[in-house]
Amino acid sequence: MFKSSTSEHPSTLYYLCHAEVQTEYHCHQYARGEVTGNIGQINVTFASFSVTNQSLLYVTSQNQTSIIENKAAAGLLGLGFDTLSNINGLVQRTFPGATWGRSLLSNIFLSNPLTPIHIAFRLNRLYDSNQNDTGSFDIGTFASGFEAVNDTDKIPVFSLNPGRNMYWTVLVDGFAVNGKNQTPADDTETRARSYHLRTHWGFLDRDFALYIVPCEAQTNVTFYIGGHTIPIHPLDLTFALAVSINGQDLTICFGTFQPFSSKVGTGIVDLILGDAFLRNTYTVYGFGGFSNGISGDRRQEPFIKLLPLTDAGTASAEFQRARKAHLNTLPPQLNISTLISGHPQMIPGSGSSKSNGAVNSRVSASSRRFAVLVAGAMGWLLIQS
Repeated sequence: MFKSSTSEHPSTLYYLCHAEVQTEYHCHQYARGEVTGNIGQINVTFASFSVTNQSLLYVTSQNQTSIIENKAAAGLLGLGFDTLSNINGLVQRTFPGATWGRSLLSNIFLSNPLTPIHIAFRLNRLYDSNQNDTGSFDIGTFASGFEAVNDTDKIPVFSLNPGRNMYWTVLVDGFAVNGKNQTPADDTETRARSYHLRTHWGFLDRDFALYIVPCEAQTNVTFYIGGHTIPIHPLDLTFALAVSINGQDLTICFGTFQPFSSKVGTGIVDLILGDAFLRNTYTVYGFGGFSNGISGDRRQEPFIKLLPLTDAGTASAEFQRARKAHLNTLPPQLNISTLISGHPQMIPGSGSSKSNGAVNSRVSASSRRFAVLVAGAMGWLLIQS
């Protein structure tokens, strides 16, 4: 819940796009879409913490931001470092030395000096056998039953270019697909990753850059990070979706690890490990500390801690049960080979003739890596009104 002490618009406004110093991010561009608005200050209560005069962007217009268009949330709470904040950057450029553009998390930690400077995530999973699990987001504490994460080693946040913006980036020691370690022999990292996904997962639909896969095929993926062995639950590797193809209601399954290109980390990031990964760990993000009241200084030694949660054997059995039950509520499955031929057809006998699954979209015929660990696509948290 995002509560403010007043329902009025922020009283102190600075028009972001008409700032004295322009940057390419002056309208808050995201991976897809952008928002434009005024920077204001407002009193905020969040997770039992209260902050006075918290800076935020009061959005006046947006472009291609489905979260806003679909009214899926009342706002976004940034979870990254202050040095990444467009709001903080603009405030500091306009008012040198000012710190009132800090993030909500920074203000919470600085106004509560006895609170440990970390946040932690445990994400729940759809369509598994535990429908009562709601996950958790913890500020300065650990969720009950997961305190053992505090005994694990810190994994340093990695930065190839000291002095540049800090992301929640760590070194990945390796990963394995179906028991086979994946280590590209050349520097064409992105091409090699796409090859491994295509080989093990299926057909790449180029219109949407999605790997469409057989819904009941199980892939076993394991990541090795910071001395941890982290199996990924097969339910997190693919997702079933009801679609309309040439007038037919069908079910497709696509891989949740998708090809992408990004300027994050000045182009050194190989993987973005989002919720598909984070459901398999209890993850702690430690900010380290503050320099001149701002987070994101490498000298403060920010870190990540991981507590693996998934048992590979149990997950395999659960996948078979849960995926079958889910598919029985959806339209018939697409025969992938018929999509490749340009004449998409269903798999006879699959799905449910009584399916009430909503049709959501339309479809036309070196050995170490760098990874950003994100939640929600980590860097922000959805705020429900």
